[in-house]
Amino acid sequence: MSLAQNPDTHDALLENPNTPGEALQLISRGDFKDKWNYYQLALHPNTPTDVLRSLTGEPFSWVICKNPAAPLELRLWAFEHGRFEEDSGVPFWWSWQIEGCEKWPEPLLKKLLDQEDWPPSALWSSSHLSAGFIRYMAERCLSQGSWADDYEGDCKRACLENPATPPDVIDQLAADPDPIVRLIVGSVMLRRPEFSDERAEALMRSCVHDAMTEEPEEYTWDDSGKVVDDILSDPNCPASVRAEVSDQSSAH
Repeated sequence: MSLAQNPDTHDALLENPNTPGEALQLISRGDFKDKWNYYQLALHPNTPTDVLRSLTGEPFSWVICKNPAAPLELRLWAFEHGRFEEDSGVPFWWSWQIEGCEKWPEPLLKKLLDQEDWPPSALWSSSHLSAGFIRYMAERCLSQGSWADDYEGDCKRACLENPATPPDVIDQLAADPDPIVRLIVGSVMLRRPEFSDERAEALMRSCVHDAMTEEPEEYTWDDSGKVVDDILSDPNCPASVRAEVSDQSSAH
């Protein structure tokens, strides 16, 4: 009996990312389908494509969409038509299902976003996304007036600080009603060649006092005070913005 056909080594082989495709092919032919972690065969980066296709009828076939080595057309099929049954051994919580989605290809992410109210927060800071896709996400959030169910401000900050975010999205957020968001926009503009330092500085001066004193709506930020402190303590923060803070403090 080979290692791949030995039930005692089955778990270790499935959990080892270096297990070769030949061994995984043998596992797929064995009588292991009652084991709780058989679904990991659909996730393993070395599982041969023909084995993945043979799993499309399994009660966990949806998870093929999470396999980065699977062909894109198969991942798209799995997301739309794959099965996801509670007794298949697959973790059933949503956070596991979208774990790693920031590295998914954009056609797959588009399908995810089409069924969700908001983009998963991890996407905003992803370095794998194109400017066009970030614009797509941002425009959708702007049009519906909501970016997340919790910590919406942090999602906007991650979007603004992503180097791939296009300048027109930054422009739109410069008019955000939240002064903390506008302060972030100004600090980001200082680092982006598309914007003048004068405009960035003027924007920051116009909102820094409100950003420090207005109480944000509940659950808008995880820690709004730290966000403002980070910006004001940044060596690139203009002296005039710090002076604005000092002047306002003196006046009160």
